[in-house]
Amino acid sequence: MRLKEHFYSFAVKQKIRLLDYCGASLRTNKENSEKMPREQTIGKRKKAKEVLRDNELRFRSLYENSFDAVLLTKPDGHILGANPAAQRMLGMSEEEIQKAGRKGIVVIDERAKPALKERARTGKAKAEFIFRRKDGSTFEGEAASSVFTDSDGIVKTSMIIRDITERKKAEEALQSSEKQKNDISFHRINVIL
Repeated sequence: MRLKEHFYSFAVKQKIRLLDYCGASLRTNKENSEKMPREQTIGKRKKAKEVLRDNELRFRSLYENSFDAVLLTKPDGHILGANPAAQRMLGMSEEEIQKAGRKGIVVIDERAKPALKERARTGKAKAEFIFRRKDGSTFEGEAASSVFTDSDGIVKTSMIIRDITERKKAEEALQSSEKQKNDISFHRINVIL
């Protein structure tokens, strides 16, 4: 099942809660029918459905138009779905990303293991990793991941990845410039003395 279908399924399963929250219980029993005239119940139900539809549209827009990669995963590294940005970033289709799993897209190095331990301990983690594209090239990325339990009681994780290659290049250029500036200052002092 694709990531957006997982989220949409979650939203639909939450529909009952949303309808109940809006005061339009889906359960038909004597107590509910005595509390509210049928027209009010139907009106509240329609309102709740509109709210749910609007929320689904907002999520779909965010998911499909994000600049950052969004992955739905399991804590063991299986990837359940990937948004279009993830597919572009990794140069893979959603099916290829799912098949690759975490081991296929994340270079496990000294930075990855502490982040995975932190997420296992606290349910959240944010760290920089090296990611691998389909063509074998790599890029630096910042990943934020959270563990959650879906409406079916299944533990899953969400992961948002941002390509930070350009930021790293800018940081390196700044450091190089600062080093050159310090070297020049040091040489001027030596010349003066």
